[in-house]
Amino acid sequence: MKKEAHTHTLASSPVWHGMHLSDIAAHLSADPEQGLSQEEAQERLNRLGLNQLVERGTRPAWRLLLDQFTSVLVIVLVVAAV
Repeated sequence: MKKEAHTHTLASSPVWHGMHLSDIAAHLSADPEQGLSQEEAQERLNRLGLNQLVERGTRPAWRLLLDQFTSVLVIVLVVAAV
C-alpha cells in the first residue's frame, strides 16, 4: 500500500523549536517518558505510513551541467568573461 506524501505549510505547522517539551508531547498525544503505546504507534503507522524519504530518480550528468547555466547571473558572468 503506497501512502501519499504529506506536505505542510509554515502557517499550519507549529514552531516546534520554540515550544516547551510538555506542549509538544501534548500536541502529539505522546508521553515523553513512555513514548507511544503499541496501539497508538500501529494506528499512526497505518494512517501516516512509514517514516521514509521518497527516493527521487538521479539526473544525468549532462542535465546537471546544463542546469549550471540556467541562472541569469551565471550567464552574465560567462558573457563578461568572454
